[in-house]
Amino acid sequence: MSAGMIGARERLVRWFETEGLSQSAMAARLGCQQSQLSRALAGQRGVGLALAVAIERESAGWSEGPILAKEWADAEEPPAQAAG
Repeated sequence: MSAGMIGARERLVRWFETEGLSQSAMAARLGCQQSQLSRALAGQRGVGLALAVAIERESAGWSEGPILAKEWADAEEPPAQAAG
């Protein structure tokens, strides 16, 4: 992620705040468990494809633009290993 870009997790938190919804209300809207969403936000668990697509679909009308499923894939790429 380049400097100045906001990560998918940070954008998700901003979207929650903009919508005025709690994690449990947002989880219901996204069709997942609140605990799954909480662990994903804490970085303890990745965001699977189904949840990433639900986030993209539900955030499509957000004034800051949708949180694309691709953003989660970019955020969760393992760091490149140095040639040894």
